[in-house]
Amino acid sequence: MDKRLRKVRLTRANVISQYKELKSKQDKVLYYLNLNLKFEKVRPDISRFEGTKLLRVFDQNHLNLFLIQVFLILFVLFLGVFKENPILQFPAAMSVTLLLAILVMLVGAVSFWLRKWSTVAVIAILFLVNYFSNFSFLNRPHEAFGINYSIKPELYNLQRLNQLLHPDTVAKDRARTIKTLTNWKNKFPEEEKPKLVIVAASGGGQRASLWTFHVLQSIYTIQQGEVIRHTELFTGASGGVIGEAFFREIYLRSQSDSSVDPMDPKYLNQISADNLNPIIFTLLVNDLLIRNQYFEYRGYKHLKDRGYAFENQLNLNTEGVLDKPISAYKEPEQSARIPMLPVTSLITNDGRKLVISPNSMSYLGTSVLGKSGKDEKSNPSILFGFFMIMILKTFAFYLP
Repeated sequence: MDKRLRKVRLTRANVISQYKELKSKQDKVLYYLNLNLKFEKVRPDISRFEGTKLLRVFDQNHLNLFLIQVFLILFVLFLGVFKENPILQFPAAMSVTLLLAILVMLVGAVSFWLRKWSTVAVIAILFLVNYFSNFSFLNRPHEAFGINYSIKPELYNLQRLNQLLHPDTVAKDRARTIKTLTNWKNKFPEEEKPKLVIVAASGGGQRASLWTFHVLQSIYTIQQGEVIRHTELFTGASGGVIGEAFFREIYLRSQSDSSVDPMDPKYLNQISADNLNPIIFTLLVNDLLIRNQYFEYRGYKHLKDRGYAFENQLNLNTEGVLDKPISAYKEPEQSARIPMLPVTSLITNDGRKLVISPNSMSYLGTSVLGKSGKDEKSNPSILFGFFMIMILKTFAFYLP
């Protein structure tokens, strides 16, 4: 292999050509920064190097560099097979460093082989990747686990949305929610007008999850959980919703199991345990290369990705507390045993909100006054509400 690499004339010609170009330039390097971070003068005999001597140095390191590059790529592919083994998972900073090393290696190879055409080649490659990303072999979708993707997908257009928001459907969902609120009110004496508490949690990753859970624990201490009994809706964004969901599940279990204490400090350690390393590591060894590993969830096969890595690590950290389908919360929400928690995800293609809840909430896609179009926008109060919704929609774009 060493002899074959040395016979590649194109690479050797590139070295000599670049050497001649650098030699003809007026700008010269007189000092450099050594390992002790001190300026050191360049050896004067460097400029007298001949082409043959330069080729010897190149031939000496060409094979070593080639083997290092091949080994690095194969090593990343090898780690992708065992990415779920904590022993073989790199820390997040190390994964990022390895990713940058691969990028620098690719940039160096492109600039060395194509030289002045490297910029044009990179732009062309980006256009080609963007084009071929429309095909299934490059654009393998990230799926929601537990959904059957083998059947024909539903239509997604304005006509279909209007069918889903049929007045009869909206009326049934509104009546069901009113019944849930009635069940919540019946938890208190008839002569009392209970105060309704709504909790909105900010986003911010794992820090927001920990902060939200800690705040809910503090609220739970007020009058032995009386404020939580008055709470009927959890909402928020990103990590804050995870903290709310975790506390809600523990609060639900405490109602039937006296050994479960929502104030137990171990839950703070669980929600704050590290889950960044497997996500970044999966991004490096799996999502950026070839996703070819499957897992089965409730009878359906799905590709493993960094979303799976996040959920798997979160379940390990929390001892599987949240490992249950969303339908499991339908009855507890209807009976007002726990607050409702509709998850509002953003559809990036058109900016709409997708409301996910165990109980249908089609009325959230309609106007409060039953108006639409020009009539709806002419009402200042409705316009303000719409403006506030738009602010909340952009929330995810500007905050972490």
